[in-house]
Amino acid sequence: MNPRCGGDPPHDHNEGNQPARGAASAVPAAAVSPGRPVCCASVTRLMTWLVPAAGAGRDRVAAVIGRLAAEHGGPPFPPHVTVLAGFRSAEDEAARALGSLAAGMPPLPVSFGAFGYEEEYFRSLYLRAEPSPRLEDLHEAARRAWPAPPARYRPHLSLLYSRLGAEAKRALIGGLGLALPVTLVFDALELWADAGTGVGGWRRVARAPLRMPP
Repeated sequence: MNPRCGGDPPHDHNEGNQPARGAASAVPAAAVSPGRPVCCASVTRLMTWLVPAAGAGRDRVAAVIGRLAAEHGGPPFPPHVTVLAGFRSAEDEAARALGSLAAGMPPLPVSFGAFGYEEEYFRSLYLRAEPSPRLEDLHEAARRAWPAPPARYRPHLSLLYSRLGAEAKRALIGGLGLALPVTLVFDALELWADAGTGVGGWRRVARAPLRMPP
């Protein structure tokens, strides 16, 4: 393995995703599968993820995330690519918008061609996504569905949330057991609530599958 790696300038966005522009279509809320009953009209801080399809690729990445968390005192979390984070909405309204985003959208393959690391906690160590027009379009659609401050979108798949120094993270990369590029197919969008109590307090609100149009 000959990993490419490097640290982008840190930024201060929850969950490490820098939003930038966005659109949503109209789809019935029935297309959404809630992680919990969507019954609360209060405004919540939310984030939207792409999640990878079940299979060997997802399992390999999940195993790396779990091992790094256990070895370095970080929190475990599911593999995902953040589409938009840090927006506020009533959960039921956001769940309906999630279904609109997913409507008619086929599963999305994403390739990750390099490792990255930064000082920022939520971008401590990650796989950097290769440029993808479909991923950019999805982000822009999310920006229109849930207005958020303009910022550059840098899609990635986090491997570790930590305060490790740059030298320690560089040393980790060679032993991750992930040969580049890593390509995963993402087959669902998920909506997660952030109660502000740390990663352990994150809660899935809804899930919307991505399917080939009929």
